[in-house]
Amino acid sequence: MHRVIYLDSYLLLNVLMDGAAILITSRILSCRLRLWRFFLAALLGGAASLIPVFLPGAVGTGLAALCFIPMDLAAFGKTPLRRFWVICLFQILSSLVLGGLVEALYYYAARAGAPRRVTPGIFLFCLFLGLGVFSLWGKSTRRRLESCVISLSIHRDGRRADLYGLVDSGCLLREPVSGDPVILLKADAAGELFSPGELAAFQAGDAAAGLPLLAIPVKTASGGGVLFGFRPSLVGLHHRAFKKAYRETDRAVVALDFSDGAFAGCSCLIPLSMI
Repeated sequence: MHRVIYLDSYLLLNVLMDGAAILITSRILSCRLRLWRFFLAALLGGAASLIPVFLPGAVGTGLAALCFIPMDLAAFGKTPLRRFWVICLFQILSSLVLGGLVEALYYYAARAGAPRRVTPGIFLFCLFLGLGVFSLWGKSTRRRLESCVISLSIHRDGRRADLYGLVDSGCLLREPVSGDPVILLKADAAGELFSPGELAAFQAGDAAAGLPLLAIPVKTASGGGVLFGFRPSLVGLHHRAFKKAYRETDRAVVALDFSDGAFAGCSCLIPLSMI
């Protein structure tokens, strides 16, 4: 008995499946995903799904399975090795969840007498169901697992501030030009980095003070606004939960927060994507 494969539908469904898995992964891990990278990775994943069709057997299946590595590289770009394998793991889990939903609909459609072939409508139903349920559950679980307090040091022009920060996957701020993650720093903890006059210039957004102010748009449930920040010369992160406990980066922006309160008793909020 021969099984008929419609290559156009097969390719389209795999492109949609891989795109959905990448989108779910980016939401769970709070990774920045550029539109062109998203489409490139989805097309790459769809093309990889054709390998077992033209190269049957264990070799073709193994090559197709390994294609998630270049697909995730295309989607998320240059990433620290430890975090890259976490991305790969969640991308595989997302694919398994979506694949399970599709197979379940295959089964019930076949029992109802329908041809054993997924239509775009059925697949889109699976896609939105998997995206909604899995991303909400996965993101809340990831936040509970990864939200923690770490120590960090912020360096600027020979000055240094040693602080404690709360790591949170819900902090998605990015500097709009470079796309670098943004650390929210309470203004009252920035006294070791700036003078009172410089802090006042940050609060007013006064670029005439000679400070390299960076405008960072902020959207909250109550509305939008703009925070002003700066690019530190270096940020040192000390995370005792991992083997590589200390790492340094200059790909970050620090925004000063002049609102009341603190971040669970900490002086700054650190995006999960920096860990």
